[in-house]
Amino acid sequence: MVPSDLVSDIRAIAAICRRRAPDPLLESIENIVPVDDPGIIRQLEADLDEVLGWPDAEAADFVAPVVPMSHMDGFSSASSLTIKIGGAQSRQVDDLDLHDFLLRTRLQEPGRRLRALRRGHVRMFADADGTESMGGSKASNWIEAALPLGPRRFFLLEDTWYEIAANYLVAMRAHIERLLCGIPSLDLPRWDLGSDEWRYNQHVQDVRPGYICLDRDPVRAGLHAGHGFEACDLLGPSDELIHVKRARGSSPLSHLFSQGLVSAQALATSSQARAAFTAKVRAHPRGRDLSADFVPKKVVFAILLKNGETLTPDTLFPFSQVTLASTARELESHYRIPIEVIAIEAEGT
Repeated sequence: MVPSDLVSDIRAIAAICRRRAPDPLLESIENIVPVDDPGIIRQLEADLDEVLGWPDAEAADFVAPVVPMSHMDGFSSASSLTIKIGGAQSRQVDDLDLHDFLLRTRLQEPGRRLRALRRGHVRMFADADGTESMGGSKASNWIEAALPLGPRRFFLLEDTWYEIAANYLVAMRAHIERLLCGIPSLDLPRWDLGSDEWRYNQHVQDVRPGYICLDRDPVRAGLHAGHGFEACDLLGPSDELIHVKRARGSSPLSHLFSQGLVSAQALATSSQARAAFTAKVRAHPRGRDLSADFVPKKVVFAILLKNGETLTPDTLFPFSQVTLASTARELESHYRIPIEVIAIEAEGT
């Protein structure tokens, strides 16, 4: 390429940028940036070190356990975990809970709590006795923190600090409030806290007419011919794709939102995926015929928060808020597929 051609191309790109507004899905690139100021990082880490010494209820406003994205698939099939922070022996647990982290960080000296978290580790096991290792990583990767410095907002994810632009956070929150505050279009039954997700989805199918449980039944077609993709946990009575999650932290919700996006994109754009999905629904014991040109009518995220807590924008940590807002914009603007978020109530609440 000669220099004049390069200059011409740059001018053409600049002209396009002046005429066309940037894709809103790219907003996060300029509104969520890694923190590289050593002074700010030192202040944030000093504040986080202090929070790691607080009682559970107070610290929960700023810190939450998460599953690193690289461990998400393993975590979903793990039967037990061990957490080791400080000099004590590893603590075996059934699931992630902030208390199990703070129980150890509170015992460390002030100024050394975050260091102990980074030197600690979380490991996953395939069995309940903790003998069949599935890998793990340092404990600080399993914590998400959201902290302010004056009017600025920062969060720690997988041991890296990011800043969220204030105006972007306000706009994102307003979008999420609209998704959460409507009257639910579906009447989902209460969730017995003794049941896992698969049992709950089977229960919905048993007690609500028109629902089909497709949990753990991936669609293998097109670009997903290998491992497949999970089209939905439940197909609703009006052909809604319903993704169900009992969430104990921010990362599982981020994974849920991403899963919903991948599923809707595949069914909206791939004739092979649609054919495989409609055949799967037809063959189901409670199945029905879907039209040959089926596209998702709506994507629903049905969420039970830990201990039946109320689902609000405040219960979603920053990374989950970003993923939900981006997913909603993509589905609504590019595919004309509406999205809804429904809180599932816990049995006995």
